[in-house]
Amino acid sequence: MILVGWVAVTAIIFCVPILIWSLIEEGLRILNHRLHPSIDELRLSPRLNHLLRRYGYITIRDLERVSDARLLLLSNLDERDVHEVRRAVNLWRYARWQEQGFPAIGHD
Repeated sequence: MILVGWVAVTAIIFCVPILIWSLIEEGLRILNHRLHPSIDELRLSPRLNHLLRRYGYITIRDLERVSDARLLLLSNLDERDVHEVRRAVNLWRYARWQEQGFPAIGHD
């Protein structure tokens, strides 16, 4: 009976820190995804999604910060693709705006 108690205490001592660490990591991952959503949420074509990821555009924020001219410099990307990216980002922004109940922006 004492052996079972020692095994249980040992398991608790080793497992609780691992559980806490895992919960913290998952919380940080969810927070990061909430603050910096992935381009996967834009529902771009698989080819365009792959091209953007290959050149380091992982988050929507990355795409918002880059100019159209800079995107056109990427190989295998043309004006239609840039238009698709901009349209997808604008639709994503509009959907977030709808979710917030159409808040007035810039009106005091």
